[in-house]
Amino acid sequence: MPKVALGNIFQNNYEILFSMVSGIHINPGFSYSEETLDSLMTEMETNFSDRLVEPSYYVQDTQLIMAKGKDGVVIHRDKLKTEIVYAINNLHCNVNTIDIPTISKVATTLDLNKVHEEVYHAPQDAYYTTNPYVVHPHVTGIDFAISMEEASSLFASAEESISIPLKILSPNVTTNQIGPEAFPNLLGTYSTTFSTSNVNRSTNIRLATKKIDSIVIMPGEVFSYNQTVGKRTAAAGFKSAAVYSGGEVTTGIGGGICQVSSTLYNAVLLANLEITERHNHGFNTGYVPAGRDATVSWGGPDFKFKNTRNYPVKLVCSVSGGRITTQVFGLKSEQEYEVEIQSYITRYISYKTINKQDPTLPKGQTKVLEKGSNGCKSVCYRILKQNGQVVSKTLLSQDTYNPHNRIVVTGTKE
Repeated sequence: MPKVALGNIFQNNYEILFSMVSGIHINPGFSYSEETLDSLMTEMETNFSDRLVEPSYYVQDTQLIMAKGKDGVVIHRDKLKTEIVYAINNLHCNVNTIDIPTISKVATTLDLNKVHEEVYHAPQDAYYTTNPYVVHPHVTGIDFAISMEEASSLFASAEESISIPLKILSPNVTTNQIGPEAFPNLLGTYSTTFSTSNVNRSTNIRLATKKIDSIVIMPGEVFSYNQTVGKRTAAAGFKSAAVYSGGEVTTGIGGGICQVSSTLYNAVLLANLEITERHNHGFNTGYVPAGRDATVSWGGPDFKFKNTRNYPVKLVCSVSGGRITTQVFGLKSEQEYEVEIQSYITRYISYKTINKQDPTLPKGQTKVLEKGSNGCKSVCYRILKQNGQVVSKTLLSQDTYNPHNRIVVTGTKE
């Protein structure tokens, strides 16, 4: 039978030790924590080789894991507490250990129907009211992916544990499908233009815009551009186009989607939402002013913002005739601000001329491969106004854009 040392639970004080040495018998008062003692006994039970194991279940991803119980022993708690109290009240008996009293118990049996009732959740459609304006987001449901008969058969034949597959139940109306009537006010909008002659880049812009169109961000929720648009792959329809990578202009899958993220960044700024992650390009993009771009890369820089308003916001994004337009709709608050974004270049960074030799070009002949352009440093502020008066001016970023060096080749061919 397991034993417990009293010293592990109660600490004798100096007065008790002195009374034992001097032969004076006293009946000291003491108290103990029921919660601590119960916790200690639970810990003891986990070390029993023949301990009682109660059945359990939990959901992991799309699987319900169910473990059967096992009959075993548990501590007779009331009896153990009585023996401990007796030993403390009779310290002169020199009792150093106590046999832990145990009792045998039969493990309970899981009721599969009750487990199903607890796991099952019906989906709920999203809806809204207008008086007052309230958006109720959708709720996905969950259920067994197999019949109750199949689940019962699996559980009956299992020795220790089983996995029951689960399925997600989708609502008929998701939050993103709620109509524009639920978002009556335009909070911020911004547009940029691009050349439609580059078919691949145009395709990427349209794909990215479609991914973020109609997205609803609930109060306190953080929007991630990378997670929303997803990994840029050929399988997802993205094409190869010019991108900035490692400080150079090269080609890559998804080139052009940074113009969409930059356009959205400006609309979000004007809607007075909190930017939680934003990075500038290595070079000045040209489609937005310096300091107002937002570069993104799968597995790298992301653009994120938080809905700090008390009402959901909806993104409405479109592409037409070489023009990207992003809009943020929601519900204006009683204390709404006029938002102004102020950005300007603080200094330019001159480009350098890089001379290279070309053995395929006739000797003495030169050719300009890259014209070169200056880089710059910039600052960007968000200004909030009420009744035309400035309430606050917040620094958003201080950015550095590298110059494009001028590259000239000289022929060496005789």
